[in-house]
Amino acid sequence: MVNVSTLFYVLENLEGKNEELINLEEIYELEQKYLSGLFGMIDKARLTVRSEVIKNILQSTGTE
Repeated sequence: MVNVSTLFYVLENLEGKNEELINLEEIYELEQKYLSGLFGMIDKARLTVRSEVIKNILQSTGTE
């Protein structure tokens, strides 16, 4: 969660910048790698995870 004043400060400082500052594809790839590893660890441990926990993980990463 970002404080609104912090968000405005960042947006004001980015105003007028032409170059790409954030590589969203790279972030997405890292997120997918992290999720695959996380779910892989759960599978290897043969844990039973409540569906609400999985749903929360997916919601927090925006992949649901």
